[in-house]
Amino acid sequence: MELIMRFVPTAFATLIGSLLLVLSFSAQTRQIENFSLPVFDSEARFELNNELKSGLVVLNFWASWCTACIKEIPELEALKSKYSKKANFFAVNAGDKASYIKRFTKKHGFTYTVLHDKDKSFCKSNEILELPRTIVIDQAGKTIYDSNVPPKSL
Repeated sequence: MELIMRFVPTAFATLIGSLLLVLSFSAQTRQIENFSLPVFDSEARFELNNELKSGLVVLNFWASWCTACIKEIPELEALKSKYSKKANFFAVNAGDKASYIKRFTKKHGFTYTVLHDKDKSFCKSNEILELPRTIVIDQAGKTIYDSNVPPKSL
């Protein structure tokens, strides 16, 4: 009995880890329907289907109060620099006031287009409940990456 009790926690941890891996993989392959969001500080609008014509779409969801969002900015900028010919990068602000976005993007030197999900309706309808979140969408409109940390490569 003692021998069995030693292996139960390890087996349970392995099972939980396997389930999490399967769940994270399935979340990465969902279809994203076409959507539109306003481009911050512009009359233009982002439309997913238009952007997918020219490559992958990287959406990074953030807010000005999110310290983890601030920490990942250099990593995201490096990704954009390396893969800008392969992917289109967008920073999707989740619910901040325009004045906060303007101050934040200026302070942190964003070099990619900022989209404004002003009322968080897109985030809510797509279950983006935690920030930061990075989603990479392939040209078929399927997610190929979905995590709270940026991908290491594209």
